[in-house]
Amino acid sequence: PELVSDLPTDRSGRGLCDLAKGSGLLLENVTFINAVALEGTATLKNVTISDKNATGDTYMLWIRAGSTVTAEDLTIDGKSATGNLNRAIAIKDQYIADPQPTTLTINSATITSDKYAAVYVTSASATTVDLKGTIDVTGTAVNDKVVQIDSGNVTVNDNSTKVAVPGTQEE
Repeated sequence: PELVSDLPTDRSGRGLCDLAKGSGLLLENVTFINAVALEGTATLKNVTISDKNATGDTYMLWIRAGSTVTAEDLTIDGKSATGNLNRAIAIKDQYIADPQPTTLTINSATITSDKYAAVYVTSASATTVDLKGTIDVTGTAVNDKVVQIDSGNVTVNDNSTKVAVPGTQEE
């Protein structure tokens, strides 16, 4: 896979960073100050994503259905500085005619948001979310769960130590 390492990424005024189309991507020690969209296979290690000044309600990390994403030591600051209702992670099949199965693995993370839980799933494809390590979601809008399911066939494998208000994983 292509390696992007030790890089602060600023796309101020240019919107979303579209990455990882097809062949795969390894992001290591990268800080994004704009929202990120992933498609295909991607690995994130020690990555921070924040878009405090987004011009509208924004998902910090948008994962297109059919992707395989692994995140280790992930920080997502989904809190808006401009009064928007920002969200953390979305797995969606919007604009996809035939969505394929999706897998998201999170091993240790701190995630905040203005709206929804840390991971919001709305996809007709089969989705698997694997949670490992310590997942801190106390700063999310729905902080009694890590995964919030809007639609789709979702499996949550939870081997994590959650820092959250007690509740269930699935809605």
